[in-house]
Amino acid sequence: MEVPDNLVVTQKMIALLLGVTTTTIRRWDCPRTADRRYHIPSVVAWRVRVEQEKLDDGAPARTSAATLQDDDDRARWQRAKADILEMERDERRARLLDADQVGQFWRDRIIAARTALMALGSGLAEELASESDPSIVRDTIDLYLRRVCDGLAREYEANVGDDEDSGAEAEVPQT
Repeated sequence: MEVPDNLVVTQKMIALLLGVTTTTIRRWDCPRTADRRYHIPSVVAWRVRVEQEKLDDGAPARTSAATLQDDDDRARWQRAKADILEMERDERRARLLDADQVGQFWRDRIIAARTALMALGSGLAEELASESDPSIVRDTIDLYLRRVCDGLAREYEANVGDDEDSGAEAEVPQT
């Protein structure tokens, strides 16, 4: 059977078509024509068969000593890639926080805010009982709220980096 010339290519061309180097083509035990060139359909069919054997056996198909080297390189690359993925996964896990600890931290912050806000009433009542100027009333309330917020912010900043939650309450404004 005569092979059409347009389907017979050089080593460089078959490497380009298969997306590998000419060195890899030399290592593989690819089928060749009588004039030592490569018949595209024969090489593709051969390569498909080799890859299918790898899948069927669950182990790399060995077609030559050169293929053994390629398979070892591929396996080493796959192990390195798996190691990198595992390290990235471990790094992401290390950045995750325990949901129970986060929940407890914010419960403590809410309790501290509630306690500080509830304590405002008695101090404000005494200070504002005789005040009739709305701007002074507004400024006094703003001052008390700002003190509570500042105290809560300081407590938050003090606790963010700690492993243990202190549970301390926010600073209550003094009159």
